[in-house]
Amino acid sequence: MNVLIDVNIWIDVALRPDSYPDSKSALIAMQRKNYTLGFPLSGYTTVYYLLKQYLKKNKAMEFLRLLKQRGIKFEGFGDSEMSIAQTLTLQQENPITDHEDACIVATAMTHKYDWIVTRDKKDFKKDALPKGLKVHTPRQVLNHF
Repeated sequence: MNVLIDVNIWIDVALRPDSYPDSKSALIAMQRKNYTLGFPLSGYTTVYYLLKQYLKKNKAMEFLRLLKQRGIKFEGFGDSEMSIAQTLTLQQENPITDHEDACIVATAMTHKYDWIVTRDKKDFKKDALPKGLKVHTPRQVLNHF
């Protein structure tokens, strides 16, 4: 199972694990099941910036290195021109109004992810997703196991 993790989940785990315990628990559960977890590069600089502001630069770098050591796949758009066009189409022709969310869906489509895990499931309208791509909250992931 290939799962793309939304930026809000990575921020939860790094900065607010006590406020969002399901985020951390869902990541751990998926890793134990040998799911392939992905980090959308469209949010990499945002996560780094926030971690650097709240944890300082060395802790931000340590967190990102730890993700890489644990086998998290950092996924970009692939063919950038095609994926950018895909993102714009997702926003124009579908009810995905948030540009960052459209980038995440385009990344999931490009790299053939099965799931997106996010706290903001309402932003990913089912009829805007390609066939086979599911969106779950951390709680739904935990209930799945």
